[in-house]
Amino acid sequence: MSVITLNQVEALPDVLTADHYNFYLGTIPGGGDTTSLMIKCQSCIIPGMSNEPVEVQLSAHVRKFRGRKMFPRVMSATFMEDITLDTLTRLRKWDQQIVGTNSATSIGNIAQYAVQPTLQVFDQKGSLVDSIQFVNCFIFDIQDTTLNSEASAAVQINAQFSYDYPVFNGIAIR
Repeated sequence: MSVITLNQVEALPDVLTADHYNFYLGTIPGGGDTTSLMIKCQSCIIPGMSNEPVEVQLSAHVRKFRGRKMFPRVMSATFMEDITLDTLTRLRKWDQQIVGTNSATSIGNIAQYAVQPTLQVFDQKGSLVDSIQFVNCFIFDIQDTTLNSEASAAVQINAQFSYDYPVFNGIAIR
């Protein structure tokens, strides 16, 4: 293989920028439609995956084989808060549907409290380049919200979501 040339570098397509995405939760229990949360989403992640290797010692030798498919099963997102506290209120209401603070019960089984959100990623022209659906997703952590009188900054709401597995656009699960 030879040295990479300028022509090869210039033949690459534009870079994918990190700011062209929509993270849409859909309709959440207790919180309704989440279009406003999609607009206020400041950051989220494209989930990774791994194949957990199985190591086997055979006599004086070690072999590795493929193991099970592993997903982080955690999705983090940061949302901007507005002066009505809409973001935090919606997420708290959803959390209460999952498990009530007083009752310690849920509104039902996972089909009642989980949603199937979609993360869409766009190129510089606004064309969809990837779409990821998160199966059986629900909020499990609303982190502490920082208030600070020494700075002028928007309040951010950091949340974590649990999910079973992602479905990547155009890639069949087998």
